[in-house]
Amino acid sequence: MKSMAVLVCMAVAATASALGPRIDPASVKLDQKFGATVATIEYVLEDAPGIVTVDVETNATANAAADDPGWVSIGGENVQCLDGDVNRYVAELGKHVVTWRAFDGWPGQKVPKGCARAVVTAWATNAPPDYLVVDLTQDNHVRYYTSTNFLPYGGLTNVYYKKDAIVMRKIPAQAVEWKMGSPAGSYNHQSDEEYHDVILTNDYYVGVFMLTHGQVDKFAIRQVISGALYHSIDNQNIKFAGKIACEGYDDPTNTAPCCNISWGFMRGATADGYGWPGNRHRVQSTRWLGKARAKTGVDFDLPTEAQWEFAARAGTTTVVYSGDFNVSTFTTYLGPIAWYNSNRPRENGVKVEWIPVGNKRPNAFGLYDVIGNGRELCLDWYAADYGGTANKYEPEGPATGSSKVYRSHTAPWDYPGHRVAERDGNGQTYYGTRLVCPVMLKYPESEK
Repeated sequence: MKSMAVLVCMAVAATASALGPRIDPASVKLDQKFGATVATIEYVLEDAPGIVTVDVETNATANAAADDPGWVSIGGENVQCLDGDVNRYVAELGKHVVTWRAFDGWPGQKVPKGCARAVVTAWATNAPPDYLVVDLTQDNHVRYYTSTNFLPYGGLTNVYYKKDAIVMRKIPAQAVEWKMGSPAGSYNHQSDEEYHDVILTNDYYVGVFMLTHGQVDKFAIRQVISGALYHSIDNQNIKFAGKIACEGYDDPTNTAPCCNISWGFMRGATADGYGWPGNRHRVQSTRWLGKARAKTGVDFDLPTEAQWEFAARAGTTTVVYSGDFNVSTFTTYLGPIAWYNSNRPRENGVKVEWIPVGNKRPNAFGLYDVIGNGRELCLDWYAADYGGTANKYEPEGPATGSSKVYRSHTAPWDYPGHRVAERDGNGQTYYGTRLVCPVMLKYPESEK
């Protein structure tokens, strides 16, 4: 964080909305006892339960613009160590106390008295913060953050977020009209990518990373079948994309995308009443998603094809979210964001097929590996015409089909297939997925 000259000395601040949960501004207090490295933050929640987040601000620089409010955040990396009624849904109205241990890098772990303030924000459950973190190892352990800078344990790069928890980003999709597919004449345009208008009716959360081996293992077991290693759950087996299945590559952190994801393993068989779209978001309790929902209280599911593409595009209309490329410029645009055949790493002289998540540049929504680190299974049945493009509102694909659609591509393939519009349904294996959930965390009963 850049150094700042102290211009004004105030103690507290709060943000609140006119409707729903509200923080009483006069109730917010930041206090650090002499000699202590832990500060306390008090606040009073009024009117309705809500999600509570906290930031700490200090004074702006001396050359700040005249209309600058005079306060800036000390940086989420310095406010990661919070404990108490914070970064979560708070049901009880009244006074609450949060403890804050300043990051070791913050000078002296001290708050100059009167020259810093706590900013406490109450969020309605239907308009939560941008980031959701769901712990897969604890019951109903859900936390919210305004940015990844506030994530505990050092931030998003910690293996915890790729193995023991799911980090999700809120996608601002509600009522946005956008183009799905690719225009005729664009690079490597395919006949099943008809360019058409789509409007999604709700915001939603989507996984920042693809689902990894470590995350799958939270509700499945590993076993060797006929000499090959598998993830197994409820008599469903998916081959492990690790040392055995992926060309000699060993992933000791278990943070590579889990390949061979199947519909039955994740949701339950269509024939048993767990199909899409006829059975909506219903999943079998003994399969991975059913177990994950029971443990976390969050209605995870696979994304629809439209949800996947809107999130992957992140507001762009180009071939990939970094721009348009062709045969002579693909390294410039793809190299920083994707793994493909000629740039994937080697281990023991062998090219790696599935690489640990989060090692390339994310898109504008903060999503990693949406291009080039594995195909991603979606809810929709595959159809060359998307199941029809006349109805642009909340498309769900055809009612039936012979294969599910998957998006993106795998690292062993070269650049022509590494495009946001790339789609297929030819029944190939070796695909993973990334999860979605509704903003309210639970689907309405009519959707189950």
